[in-house]
Amino acid sequence: MGRRRGAYNERASDISSNLVRSDTTNLDSHGIAHAAIGGSAARLTEGLFGVLFWYLLLGLSAVILYRVVGAIADVIGRNSSQHLDFGFVARRLDDILCLPAALIAGPVYSVAAIFVPHANPFKAFAGWIRDLGARAIHGGFRGEGAIAGAFGIALGGPQEFGEETVSRSWIGDGRARVLRADAHRTSWLLGLSVLLMMTMIAAVIMYLKHAA
Repeated sequence: MGRRRGAYNERASDISSNLVRSDTTNLDSHGIAHAAIGGSAARLTEGLFGVLFWYLLLGLSAVILYRVVGAIADVIGRNSSQHLDFGFVARRLDDILCLPAALIAGPVYSVAAIFVPHANPFKAFAGWIRDLGARAIHGGFRGEGAIAGAFGIALGGPQEFGEETVSRSWIGDGRARVLRADAHRTSWLLGLSVLLMMTMIAAVIMYLKHAA
């Protein structure tokens, strides 16, 4: 059983490392679940809601600019305390471009929470509002507060970059000991969020066709 759990944690750590910018090598199962939840929510916000928003607003060129800025911010703006100073401009520009996506994501995550067992949609929305007030101006806001509120957990917090630990603010006021079950429920919530978003876009397209 211990060997199986170790193999699971190793695979989960490899997956989580693709979702977050911090080092996941030394994380236990709770830390891996914590990183996977926060990372997957942020990536979905940036990769789906952000891309859709900028494409519908200004077209493909805006999407290319949006993704390029995000890539630059990842490389020079978030990998250590030195990067936090050096990449300040890139990081702040990325945060500004991601703000519309985070404003869309929070309500979508909250509605999706209605259909996920053990998720509270009202606390999800309240958590998103608190996160909006705390981080929208200071940066890093990706709507993860809705996930934290939905499952009564705390995301964010200190992150390791090699041998260095960078202090980050906590997202949500729930338990910091995140469980594997929380990660599984989050995957359902995020999947439903994608479905809801696609359904809304399809409904708008059909309405516009009938109205034309």
